[in-house]
Amino acid sequence: MSLYKDDKILKATEKRIINASYSKTDKKILFSYEADLFVADLSVARVFKHLGQLHRLRIWLDVDFPKANERGLKNLVSQIQRRKDLSPDTKNDYKRCLRQFYRWLLPDANPPMLSWINIKRKVGNSKLPEELLTEDDKVAMINAANNLRDKAFIATLSETAARIGEMDSLQIKNIKFDDRGAVLMVDGKTGMRRVRVVSCAPYLSSTYIHHLNYIIYTLRSQSGKLYLYSHGWYQTVLRMGSYHAHRQIFPKG
Repeated sequence: MSLYKDDKILKATEKRIINASYSKTDKKILFSYEADLFVADLSVARVFKHLGQLHRLRIWLDVDFPKANERGLKNLVSQIQRRKDLSPDTKNDYKRCLRQFYRWLLPDANPPMLSWINIKRKVGNSKLPEELLTEDDKVAMINAANNLRDKAFIATLSETAARIGEMDSLQIKNIKFDDRGAVLMVDGKTGMRRVRVVSCAPYLSSTYIHHLNYIIYTLRSQSGKLYLYSHGWYQTVLRMGSYHAHRQIFPKG
């Protein structure tokens, strides 16, 4: 994700906090915390993630941050744990963010604030080999896709094993075709990297040649640049994959 886009998302997050219905006291606290995160040399992306999470946590909490007692915070964590729209990793992120924030807000608390929070460590991949998609399954998903957008996206993710977030800032200029296929320049949490692709190159080339305004669902074309817009796009990808998987691979599932 580009620095310009990070700044834009941060400004949007700050605006949501300013326009929120909770107290000015908590808004002031959140912006003070934001400043200290920058002092700690966190990236813009990390800052807007923390700020966005705390904004949502404050909406779920029924009192100001400084007034919350242990019972209220346990109710908040319980609420997070019961949410079916959050993955286990996302739940851990919220709990980790909440604990870090309160240790900043109340540094002299003894014992440390929220020391009772249980954050499970992620241990490897819990999927069994037979639960993973085979090459035949992947080909079936690509063939089941009814437009070039989905075919290109499924084929590219399958071959590159890239993070979905690494596709977020992909532009046409980041795709270089050659006689062996193509080279993608992707930008993710570990920085810029080149990825050689072969089997998905024809799908990317077809999408490129046809100049579709959407390579991947909410993709738009402006001045020859193709951008993925992040609002709701991760959920869209999950729905897209599930749709094609059940349509072709598990039609009776």
